[in-house]
Amino acid sequence: MATGAAYKGSDLVSDYNCSKCEIFDLNVEAQHFCSECEHYLCDNCVKSHNEYHRKHTVYKREDIPKWAGVTIDRCDQHGKKLEYNCNVHQELCCYRCREHNHGRCSSFSRLPDLAKDFLKTEEYKQLPAAVDKLRCSLDELKNDRMNNEALLNDTYKKTLAEVKTLRKKNKQHFGPAGEDDS
Repeated sequence: MATGAAYKGSDLVSDYNCSKCEIFDLNVEAQHFCSECEHYLCDNCVKSHNEYHRKHTVYKREDIPKWAGVTIDRCDQHGKKLEYNCNVHQELCCYRCREHNHGRCSSFSRLPDLAKDFLKTEEYKQLPAAVDKLRCSLDELKNDRMNNEALLNDTYKKTLAEVKTLRKKNKQHFGPAGEDDS
């Protein structure tokens, strides 16, 4: 896990970045998660967050499994509902992002309008078959792994038996060397 701050574009990689620091193009690893705001927070940002939002539930790093309850329909920067797609940048945005980050962009689509005909698309109709194909591939990989594990165990047992047989022959041929038979 990475620590400290770096500007975006650096080699610093972390699994969760502080949502507040990202606004300032800083790459800081999150140590906390607020389930109400759905923001990842570093040690510095969590202090100010907790001053303003005393009743929010904030999870620490050791509670990462509880972080998974994040919804994907909220803006990471503002916590507002995502309503638009900026066609220029191909980014989802809330009304605040549209005003502040995409004010000069000329083309937006409302998400309900984009989703309206999605169920009729060929891509959507092919999803069940694609999921079944992936599931079959995963099942094959799982079976292969289990077969390889069984083969490895058999090979181990055979090799161990061969080593014991060779030790026995060596003891008979050269006499006891004072070693254990295990």
